[in-house]
Amino acid sequence: MFPGLQNELVAAGVPILDPNSLAWFSPAGWAPQFTPDDSDLIMFSRDLLDWLIRRRLAENTNVHFQEGGTVTDCC
Repeated sequence: MFPGLQNELVAAGVPILDPNSLAWFSPAGWAPQFTPDDSDLIMFSRDLLDWLIRRRLAENTNVHFQEGGTVTDCC
């Protein structure tokens, strides 16, 4: 949905990590280190992701943001 978003995240300075260089500890103990598809991990905050997506959406004239609303019901 957002082509080039990964490049924007990297340009914003987010670290890219090799998952095989990390140690994972869970309630079951240390997890094995492996990457089935050799993918890297891109580490970023939710705030940064929200900001980049909102900035892209704001460039679209068909998108309008509703500010100051209150959610009264869901689903």
